[in-house]
Amino acid sequence: MEYHVILDTDIGDDIDDAIALALALKMPQIVTKGVITTYRNAKMRTKIAMALLDGWKRMDIPVYAGEDDPEREKYYNFPFEKQDADGKPIIGHYEEYMRGYACAEGDWQEFLAHQIRSDPNGISLIGIGPLTDIAKFADSHPEEFSLLKEIVIMGGDFAQRKPEWNIKCDPEAAQRVFSSGQRIRLIPVNITIQCVFSAEQVQRLHNECIGNQRLSRMIGIWIKNTHYKKLPILHDPLALTCVCMDFCSFTQKTVRVGLEGGERGVTLEDGAGSEILVADSVRAAEAAEFICNTLCDLRTGGERC
Repeated sequence: MEYHVILDTDIGDDIDDAIALALALKMPQIVTKGVITTYRNAKMRTKIAMALLDGWKRMDIPVYAGEDDPEREKYYNFPFEKQDADGKPIIGHYEEYMRGYACAEGDWQEFLAHQIRSDPNGISLIGIGPLTDIAKFADSHPEEFSLLKEIVIMGGDFAQRKPEWNIKCDPEAAQRVFSSGQRIRLIPVNITIQCVFSAEQVQRLHNECIGNQRLSRMIGIWIKNTHYKKLPILHDPLALTCVCMDFCSFTQKTVRVGLEGGERGVTLEDGAGSEILVADSVRAAEAAEFICNTLCDLRTGGERC
């Protein structure tokens, strides 16, 4: 059975977005219909995504630049970041060789609407960044939005009462998506944090495939960065596996996003929220090994492998 997905991602900061994109290309049961980038410098993020796609000879997959700016929240600038000519932050995994990649022309919302109309109730929209794009699309294209098969989101935290990155970057967007009435499966950070690559698994990823070499280089840069110095946590790849694998189990919860004061950006389980499915357990070691084995399989993911 084929599972059709479109990724909405803030690829280029943390390494898990890049691993998720690689996994979407390498899992034989997943058909990736497109990629939309979001947050802070979406156009630069398209170049990072396209460098990976090119490494696996998958330039047939269109990549669109989505929205840079959250609805109300000012976006974060990290102290170690420089700015590009447009005053946007230079995203951590951008390298000069990526300059020549050009994203798809046209409006990302029209692309998404066309894909959904062509495959009604057949596309899973994978939200692995701030949810700005998804909320904007729900507002501007309510009919097509209702025809999504589901939205799979990495975000939130149900183990502690604190904001999680993907939610706190645009809390208004997250609340609108959660309350949209669309089928949502949410994989929160208290679940994804259990799923981590070992040093041996990171080493196995580096092989003769150009795509794997580029991904391995990104992982190496991320590990050496003084801001991180840890092994990759598989937040976003784990969320992607939920499209067609059962590493996570889910429970229906009533959830809302706090928008004011100390609750701002916090995912809250209470009666004022909306019913969504939330992952509450994971077979973490099994999932990590599956992800590593899939990425290392030279039989999938492009002719150069």
